[in-house]
Amino acid sequence: MIITAREIWAGTPAITRGILLMVVSTVFFAVMHGAIRYATQDLHPFQVAFFRNFFGLLVFLPIAQLAVRPYCRSNAWSFERHFSFTTGSGCGR
Repeated sequence: MIITAREIWAGTPAITRGILLMVVSTVFFAVMHGAIRYATQDLHPFQVAFFRNFFGLLVFLPIAQLAVRPYCRSNAWSFERHFSFTTGSGCGR
């Protein structure tokens, strides 16, 4: 019998999962900080901020789409409509 990563993750206690996620996020933040330090030697700070946010958005959008898709079942464009409405309404504040 083959045990999948999802089964292993589901069988792990919540405290252990939380600790693992915190350690992984700490490593990613440290790598990001080092990459930004390296990039700011050659690029303008506005360029660094743009690319940092752009690649963060590329990582975040598929995760957000998977999280929101079950709630938007009216048609194929519903996620895009809900996402644009949410971001548009947040810009007016």
